[in-house]
Amino acid sequence: TGMATVTRAGQTMGGTAPAVAPERLSAIRQLIHDYVSRGSVHTQVRECLEDILRHHDSLSDAGVTQEELWQVVKQRGLVDNVLASLDLPEVGTAGLQPSQARSTQATAQAVETASQVASKISRDRLYMYVTVHDGQSFFEHALTREQLGPLGSQPRPDEALPVFTLHLFFGEQRLRSRPVVCAANPVFNEAFLFELTRGSDHAEDEEVLFLALVREETDGDRSLVAVQQIEWRGLARDALQTSEPDPSTVELQGVGVAFGTPAGSLRLRIDVLPSQQGPEAGIFVPKSSAEAVVRADKQFLHYARQWWQEFLDVRPAHESRLVKVFAKNEAGHSRLVCSTVQRLTSARTLDSPREAARFVSLIPVHRLPSVGGRGTGSRLEQWSQLQSFLALGKGDVEDHAVLLCSLLLGFGLDAFVCVGTKGKHMQGRAAVGSAHVWVMTLGSSPGDVTFWESLTAERFKHTAACEHSYLTLDSVFNDSQFYANCQPSNSLTHCKMNLAEPALWKQLDAARIASVVQVTRRCRPPLLINPLDHVSASYELEQRLRDAITRRRKENGVSTVWNIDLGQALVPALSSYELNRTHGFVTSSEEFAAVVRNLTPPGSTFKGYPVQFNHRRAEEIMSTCARSAACTDIFDARGDEVKHSVRVRIYPYPESTCACWVMFAVTYRSVL
Repeated sequence: TGMATVTRAGQTMGGTAPAVAPERLSAIRQLIHDYVSRGSVHTQVRECLEDILRHHDSLSDAGVTQEELWQVVKQRGLVDNVLASLDLPEVGTAGLQPSQARSTQATAQAVETASQVASKISRDRLYMYVTVHDGQSFFEHALTREQLGPLGSQPRPDEALPVFTLHLFFGEQRLRSRPVVCAANPVFNEAFLFELTRGSDHAEDEEVLFLALVREETDGDRSLVAVQQIEWRGLARDALQTSEPDPSTVELQGVGVAFGTPAGSLRLRIDVLPSQQGPEAGIFVPKSSAEAVVRADKQFLHYARQWWQEFLDVRPAHESRLVKVFAKNEAGHSRLVCSTVQRLTSARTLDSPREAARFVSLIPVHRLPSVGGRGTGSRLEQWSQLQSFLALGKGDVEDHAVLLCSLLLGFGLDAFVCVGTKGKHMQGRAAVGSAHVWVMTLGSSPGDVTFWESLTAERFKHTAACEHSYLTLDSVFNDSQFYANCQPSNSLTHCKMNLAEPALWKQLDAARIASVVQVTRRCRPPLLINPLDHVSASYELEQRLRDAITRRRKENGVSTVWNIDLGQALVPALSSYELNRTHGFVTSSEEFAAVVRNLTPPGSTFKGYPVQFNHRRAEEIMSTCARSAACTDIFDARGDEVKHSVRVRIYPYPESTCACWVMFAVTYRSVL
């Protein structure tokens, strides 16, 4: 057919493809996976060519070249059809968008077997082929009769229904399934191809396949259903020892308050390609056994208890300090906090540490209430694994701080997660704060300390003047170090930040931390590029906001006139706001002020209201702005020569996050 089968980013069978930039690797792997899953593409190409040769005598000669045939194929529109079938504009690098995750019916489509895939891949590399058949016993997520409609009816193609999406993480690779309608026994019927590393350099963190099942509601809200870490080597050995394609059953564990209870199970099969000689092959031998993991955990726990007692012996008051050595993750497992942090490289999806902070701050904050804690302000403290946090797309302050610290470490900064309290500094009175987590970076000089607030992207130089609202600091840690504050006072107005001084900071042994962290076989999930067409999305949201304002004013008995020129003039202001939030730049407003004066008629008044959101939901934006008196004054402005304007500017960031800036404006002449 003249088409090459892509086996991995940057390599093809039957030819040499141009080099692919590293930041596109995860995106291309997801795109290839979606493309192959559709199947029949090669068959369509072959049938089209046979039809051309059968009906066009001019092409039946042996002298017809491949280039000539290729031109005919393009003229017939087949290339355009293939590109359209890939959904490039929407899927791009981050997979299906929420608007597409609807009424996707699980069909009995054919999934290629391991032997079929093996015939297409390079034999110079090793791959793990994961076939996910279906799920079982997800009873809590079965749709109700009201959601499904009348008995015997089928959902309309455009009907919105809750969906499941399965996220798979392996080493530095990341894929996800197509959305399937939620059911007690959902049918995925999909396969995933991951690359292994041949030889002795097989990475420790590639020994575990991490699964996260996410449910998405019709309004786009997502919840984490279950997670599981799979020791893939055992399942691959089982598949090798049987000639039957029967899948294995893997139980998924509930998360949050439901941890420790099964959420359901998946039937899947794992094959190593090309096929190995036998189960005794080196690839099936784990670098560390389950016994080694348990032994390392016990040894570290014994050491940590002794270390904690020594910390209390220094000063009994230390018992009340927030020294977080272990924390529970979403699966209810208690882990050393250092293992939650990774050195993540942004692979050009982010250009600077400040841009990384801005990205993290745009991820929605989601606080988990504890059982019986609703209405009392209590919450469930949970330090999620990075894979779960990225799959879900929202999390608590701990998740934001860990991700920001991981990204700053990837940029080469000396970063730590800080555990302490935050509140208001009170003149002449002791300040009372609440527990909080943030990030700290250390400069080259001893006193060069910068605090980063992960929820807002704000940065503060730590000085005695206390420009920030952090009150006390009890412990700091990253992926390889842990320090507890053993100074007489944990107040940041008196703390010395020299971590290398044992009299000030008590350190956990770095070698013992490394022994636990290595055995836990951590994964370094990549960030996905945002495929959003921000220009089209900005225009679409702008139109919806105009329509909403027009309807509001019509209900109040007044007409609406739109000033398009004034809308264009608002763009520089929105750009300066984003630059300030991201990099701290304060740009001159002289040009903006001059343009506004030129577009405001003599004797008229100009009012503007800028606001930023981390979503693009027009109804929610209007509802939020309607609670502001300054904004409703613009919406409901009356007078002579009243002209409205609205401008939207969306700035995309990784993981489908965005900074959505909106400015509402009006010019009018007051009348008595």
